[in-house]
Amino acid sequence: MAQLTQAEQNLFAKYWGSPELEKSEEFWNDALKEFSRDGTRIHLPIQYNPQTARKVLEDLECPSGECGKCCRQGAVPIFLGDIKRICENTNYTAEYIKEAVIHKGDKAYIRQIDSGCPFLGLNVCTIYKYRPDACYLFPIVASEKIRAGGNMVGQMVVKIPCQQVMAVVRKIITGALESGDKMLLPNLVIINKEEHNGANSSRN
Repeated sequence: MAQLTQAEQNLFAKYWGSPELEKSEEFWNDALKEFSRDGTRIHLPIQYNPQTARKVLEDLECPSGECGKCCRQGAVPIFLGDIKRICENTNYTAEYIKEAVIHKGDKAYIRQIDSGCPFLGLNVCTIYKYRPDACYLFPIVASEKIRAGGNMVGQMVVKIPCQQVMAVVRKIITGALESGDKMLLPNLVIINKEEHNGANSSRN
């Protein structure tokens, strides 16, 4: 079992044992505060595929120029195709991009400066139309293989930097709880109620 992040530990300490967390505004506010500061990766109860990715991105309401928090989320993966697209369609030179990119092994990332991404200006992405694929897909940051129904499927993984992303995450999670046979843990993981009851019984 993966070790809990500090944000998850804080939420478990305050909310463990609380029923129907999904109905608590205080919980969602605290979860946003913890996860936006911590950068914890959240596993959503949906498969990752082009259709689900499109749905998440379409549901995300992100007012331009009002936030920019997603542009301050650490090093962003960038690929040769991204660099070529930026060079060919913006005023940024290859020399500037070379200075903006760092290499770790065989991977490249956009270097973060004090104000965030070097392509960020006044909370607005200056290369938005031609931004790297990783930026286009954000807040989706990964797909992790899990076993479901006897098959290996990709589970969507996201980060939650702001209220807009949390609203989408909350919608997905509350929808997954509608059947009534599942419950939400403080780290936004959904489990079967039987599994929770069994764990409690084993402690008694």
